Amino acid sequence: MLIVSNGAFKSGSTWLTLVVRQIGTFIEVPAEFKNEAWKNNTIEPSRMGDFLRTAGIATNDYLIKSHYKPEDEVRPLLLATPGVKVLNVYRDPKDVVVSAYFHFRRLGQFDGTIEEFFERRGESLVRQLTRYHLYWDNRGVEDAIFFTTYQKLHTCFEDEVLRLGRFLGRELTVRDIQTARSNTQFSKLSGPAVPEEKRFFRKGVMGDWQRHLSPEQGAWIDRIEAEEGIYLILDEILC
Repeated sequence: MLIVSNGAFKSGSTWLTLVVRQIGTFIEVPAEFKNEAWKNNTIEPSRMGDFLRTAGIATNDYLIKSHYKPEDEVRPLLLATPGVKVLNVYRDPKDVVVSAYFHFRRLGQFDGTIEEFFERRGESLVRQLTRYHLYWDNRGVEDAIFFTTYQKLHTCFEDEVLRLGRFLGRELTVRDIQTARSNTQFSKLSGPAVPEEKRFFRKGVMGDWQRHLSPEQGAWIDRIEAEEGIYLILDEILC
């Protein structure tokens, strides 16, 4: 099996990847299918076809994390191949904008204020996010693409991980889910246990945007989402 943890940028895909690691054992992607410039254990889009043909996903289990965009053109390949499972996670774009701001500041790629970041990159980022989710819409392919939300992972963790396990063909016990929750708490994700992911985690707080953006900015982001039509696929019914 090939599991592609493919949530949008700063939307929880690293967290979801760590959860999946708790409920399975996976082997490393061979070096010839990787991009040497990327730190993630993932597959270069141009090499995806060769990987699917030769890596033996019928007998080997792989887990990769990526953000494959429409222009990468891997969706048709993935959906046409038995044994491929794609995971998508949606997060409120208002929180994504704030998370992206601090992410780029940490990397030294932006040194302005959050107001400047919002003005320069806010609209393009939100439109990119919504179009990404529309591209990875799972309607009609629910057996191949798992869709969840950051909010559900926070408020309904047990139910969502149980559903995730069944999607991957694993019937999880209560103990399995409790272990996954314990090992992926945000209080642990900034420590030495997962140093390779340390820089990806900040707070993981829902609604943190309200401390950094104005109500007017939040409403503007909501309008952009409505324009793009994200409501067509978004199901925010909580357990």
